[in-house]
Amino acid sequence: MFIIQNHRPPPCALSGLEWSALKVLKERQDIVTIRADKGNATIVLDKDKYESKIKTLLHDPSTYVELRSNPLNKIEKTVNAFVSDLLWKEKITTGESFKLKSSDASVPRLYCLPKINKERLPLRPIVSFIGSPTYNLAKEIARFLQPLVGNTAHHVRNSIEFADEVKTMIVQENEVMVSFDVVSLFTKIPVELALEVTQRRLMDWTEFENYTNWSIEDVCQSLKICLESTFLHFRGKNYKQVFGTTMGSPVSAVVANIVMEEIESRAMKTFFYAPRLWKRYVDDTFVWIEQKHLTNFADHINKVESSIKFTMETKTMALFHSWMY
Repeated sequence: MFIIQNHRPPPCALSGLEWSALKVLKERQDIVTIRADKGNATIVLDKDKYESKIKTLLHDPSTYVELRSNPLNKIEKTVNAFVSDLLWKEKITTGESFKLKSSDASVPRLYCLPKINKERLPLRPIVSFIGSPTYNLAKEIARFLQPLVGNTAHHVRNSIEFADEVKTMIVQENEVMVSFDVVSLFTKIPVELALEVTQRRLMDWTEFENYTNWSIEDVCQSLKICLESTFLHFRGKNYKQVFGTTMGSPVSAVVANIVMEEIESRAMKTFFYAPRLWKRYVDDTFVWIEQKHLTNFADHINKVESSIKFTMETKTMALFHSWMY
């Protein structure tokens, strides 16, 4: 305690002029200062253009609809009724029920991060679910489902694991290095597919009964509640995401991985000349495939699930290094 109290922070690297400039930027009402989607960067955007882009996303009827009323109380009652049923069935303790139930919840709020590595600076929509009716329940379901993720040869946990695996491999003369990236993965995942694949994975998990008192039906029902409670707030209006999962929910990343594992498994099993190497981190892939089969494979994988589309980018060692570092 003495050391902490007497510790002196390092001197600030910013000059007085730089601090003044930051203060001016913070006080301006016509700009938005926000971090980039990827990379350690902060972006300054014209506020009107930033909000115009967000409104363009929200006006896509295939993904969002504006709500006439706020569904907060209805969702909160649904969550609490489900948790009370678990408590009544003695699937959870009283303490766990207090943790999972919702009270005085807040409305999930939308914000967007600019993709600085893409042309025209598109935005990635993210919804902050902290304090929302489903937040604690979604965290619990994500914990249940996490052991189902990453049990395939294609999954990559981090760059170190990836580097260790490929450092002794050699690209053949007839092969190319390619990146297949999913277009807006989270908002393109069909909820029905996510529920179907998750249920199948849970039924195949032999250790499930030793992992929790919940039944598979309990987990799937709670996941359905979380995935269908996709409402959000932006600039005084409430919207519902009518298709896909919402980036920002604690369970969305786990579900995205489960669905991607399903899609890549189908693609590999049904294409005779599958890539020699397919490594994926969420929706980013690193692939080695014979040049002559590249176009056909790209067409093939884009037909596995109609709503999920891949873009393809062929590169040299720069792509390899971006994955490693």
